Amino acid sequence: MTAVIPLLCFVLGIVSTWLFLMTYDNKLFQVFGHAYSVGKADGYQLGFADKKLSDFSFSQSEAHCMFLYADKGKLFGTQRKK
Repeated sequence: MTAVIPLLCFVLGIVSTWLFLMTYDNKLFQVFGHAYSVGKADGYQLGFADKKLSDFSFSQSEAHCMFLYADKGKLFGTQRKK
């Protein structure tokens, strides 16, 4: 009896999910497609609104690159000391 209840809940969950997806499949696809396009457009606007690469001087760009790759190896003599 104790194994019947979880199995019944599992089967009921599968059936209800299948019925929900068959009923609203196209509508959900349209909603998620629209949400993705709005989020992508907002992300591009926010990402490019702050700064461009040409806004930084050479020394600032070089310092930023050295910071990002400081522990990656022998780039600019910045190999991590052990």
